[in-house]
Amino acid sequence: WLGLTNCQDEESIVNMCIWIRKTLNIRFDELNKEGHSAFHKAAFKGNVALLKWCICEVEKSEILSGCKPDNKLQRPSDIALRCGHAQFANLVKAYEVDSDNLKRKAHENHHVRKEKLQKVLLDHY
Repeated sequence: WLGLTNCQDEESIVNMCIWIRKTLNIRFDELNKEGHSAFHKAAFKGNVALLKWCICEVEKSEILSGCKPDNKLQRPSDIALRCGHAQFANLVKAYEVDSDNLKRKAHENHHVRKEKLQKVLLDHY
């Protein structure tokens, strides 16, 4: 995973992101057996360059999907903080919150639709 690189050259990391995306057509939210996406892997090294490139070039839904908790319920920000990468944690946290909000809204909308359906059924029958 590119996220685990020791390379500190931001331009090289960006070039690899572009190559991975354009040439290999790999999504950054794909998960491995531990439930890690590229964002989880980047969190281990504090790879801010990868995260910034994704924020600029990748669909928000892909970032939200890749920032979900892994199999041990660790989010990228949890991993980054544990590894001493506060800058990465602060940047990625906004996408984790959005992910939580989207889930909450979907859950709320489900209940609203269910209540409306129940009302229609009660009124009808």
